Amino acid sequence: MILITGGAGFIGSHLVHRLVNDGHRVRILDLLWDTPEDPSSRQIANLAHFPVGVEFIRGDVRDPLAVRQAMTGVTTAFHLAALAGVHASTINPAPYYDVNVVGTERVLEAATFAKVHQVIFASSSSVYGNAPTPTPESTPTKPESPYAHSKILAEQRVRDWATSHGNATIIRPFTVYGPGQRPNMAVSRFMNALRNGQPIPIFGDGTITRDNTHVHDVVDALRILLKHPAPFSTFNVGSGTSVSLLELGEEVGRALGLKPMFEFHPPQPGDAQHTQADLAHIQRELHWKPKYSLREGLRHTLKASQ
Repeated sequence: MILITGGAGFIGSHLVHRLVNDGHRVRILDLLWDTPEDPSSRQIANLAHFPVGVEFIRGDVRDPLAVRQAMTGVTTAFHLAALAGVHASTINPAPYYDVNVVGTERVLEAATFAKVHQVIFASSSSVYGNAPTPTPESTPTKPESPYAHSKILAEQRVRDWATSHGNATIIRPFTVYGPGQRPNMAVSRFMNALRNGQPIPIFGDGTITRDNTHVHDVVDALRILLKHPAPFSTFNVGSGTSVSLLELGEEVGRALGLKPMFEFHPPQPGDAQHTQADLAHIQRELHWKPKYSLREGLRHTLKASQ
């Protein structure tokens, strides 16, 4: 049995489908938490489309009883449940530490109790902050937001758990996009603005760059990790390329066949200036590489949303 915390969310729901197609038994633990960043109505819609046989437990990763129940009989746990949002965390940081750090602690406690063989934890590229690019996993972490700091603290607990109890892997995804993504993510915001005949909102001057990673590439990396349990390892998961926000807007416009207009706003706190994954480690150890270029990924995302 494979457990996916946050399995009704963006990355988790894609992972559920792929693992079931691979022949695995899958259980989900998800609170279906209704927040402006990730409304529960979208998560409930994901549940309605899951294959027959997927087990679902509605529960909070901070609840020891719910997590122990979900962990019963599990061999591998994907811990994807988290409170996301760099900018929101700078306004109200406390819930990010509660969900992302305490929740991770509860998951690891339950994994120890259930003698789970392998834990795979989804961290974030935001832990690097304003680091030189391309950025390898050995780069010292320098969080620019409470969200990023909460992920660093959670990573440390996963590292400690691996030392004493089992195999653990951390992935650091870079700006994941694709079908079903949160509406406040850049690709969604850009597509919605263009479809409604509105200018694309840009925070700052548009020159900050992002390594945009298609969700299917992230899921492929997670699937490979099932076959490569190790005492402890950390992997970047990204496209290995980066574009500016203005270039992203142009690419979204090209995918839609529309000419983008831009509306500039003050920079938002917590944003790193540039991100780009160094993929040498994951390519060498797991023989993984991304399949989607940005242009192909945007076309796929657009087609899936029609």
